[in-house]
Amino acid sequence: MHVQSLYIDQSCMINLCTLPLHSLDNLRPAFQTIFSNKKCFTEMGRFICDGEKYDNILDYDTEEYRAGLSRAPFISNMGHIGFHTKSAYLISRRDFRDYEENEIFGYFSDLEDQRMNFLYFELCPPIKLKVFDSEKKLVATGKIFAHIYPSGYLYLHLSFSYLNCDQIQSGEDLENIINVFSPLLSNTGFTFYSKFGSLSLAELCKELYKNLFLSIYTQQENITITEPDWIASALVISDVNNESDITDLFHQNHYYNSTDIFKRKFKMRTDWRNEMTTDYVYYKSKINFYFSNIKRDAILHTFWKFLHLVEFVYYKKKIYDIYKNYFKSETVKIQSLRLSSDKKFYYENMFGKEFFDSDIPSYLLLLDKMITTLGSTERALYSYLSQNFGLDKSRDQMLKHEAEWISQLEKWKEKQPVIFKLLKMLPTILK
Repeated sequence: MHVQSLYIDQSCMINLCTLPLHSLDNLRPAFQTIFSNKKCFTEMGRFICDGEKYDNILDYDTEEYRAGLSRAPFISNMGHIGFHTKSAYLISRRDFRDYEENEIFGYFSDLEDQRMNFLYFELCPPIKLKVFDSEKKLVATGKIFAHIYPSGYLYLHLSFSYLNCDQIQSGEDLENIINVFSPLLSNTGFTFYSKFGSLSLAELCKELYKNLFLSIYTQQENITITEPDWIASALVISDVNNESDITDLFHQNHYYNSTDIFKRKFKMRTDWRNEMTTDYVYYKSKINFYFSNIKRDAILHTFWKFLHLVEFVYYKKKIYDIYKNYFKSETVKIQSLRLSSDKKFYYENMFGKEFFDSDIPSYLLLLDKMITTLGSTERALYSYLSQNFGLDKSRDQMLKHEAEWISQLEKWKEKQPVIFKLLKMLPTILK
């Protein structure tokens, strides 16, 4: 099988808050409009980028717009933050304002808190990259995309187009090349040139973290930046005609056992011709391999749909893991208070944000509802990715700790009967 093009995406999510939708401390005023405002998308509407060009955010030559732009979020050494109407959607390439609500993945117009939507603000324009090997030869070009979710998260994409595809002869070659673009490796022999200068990818990521946090917060003394978990995805365009071609690639020299790989084939309707084609998706060693023989421009659009679903599944898993830890810590806190002889467990504490956050069941229910807006193929991809990411396992663990949390609260049932009518409904809502 001959590899014609290879596109690599490394992505990660960074927590900015202890719980989704909770307020962040020490925010700069420009970012309070995003993270602390339940009407963030409405009020940030004047900073929308339209159509194909990211730099349209800077094109309006009016005094009013220039005054507004001066208050828009800005990342030091990186650029403005805006809401790009085209980049987040799985349905088509139309402008945001031409959509019906049920056509927009992750968007519900009637939400009281708009931060619950799976929409993001992003760096406009993305940062361009050139990648050189040890002999100063250009081996790849790329871009850095920064997505800022008002719920309290950053998501980074490091996306590359690899130029030396004739070097790929086996599945081992393919995985080795993808791993070279991992931010977790400090000495790969590759140099990444951008507006930050010539750096290794690990050094470049440190510059991104530093500038993002310096721009978002007024004080950085108590902020610790830990290296996030990175996810690799690759689009392989080749002369692949059937599943056996891909199997041969991965099983040359017995590089993989058949049990090592999750695999799935999908029927895709392309944007450039009205017929169905078969694409293949493999998962191995924390890498998503997307195989296709479709024309480059058309499959790139489909690949970005795929990456958007990867982002959603990763985002959802993070939410589950965070809530799991929240329920676990709250259970210990409630048990300690209940057993303490010198403290009283007041109804106000129990019903307030300290012990019961009504946003939690609403938010979890909304994340599940978003799936209903997807087409059949995207739902199949979502199911496939959920399996690979262990999404169901994270959900089960969260529900286990949620049940323990409710059990501790129920020990006060005789004293506070009203709240338990609501608590009895919570497991059903979460499940």
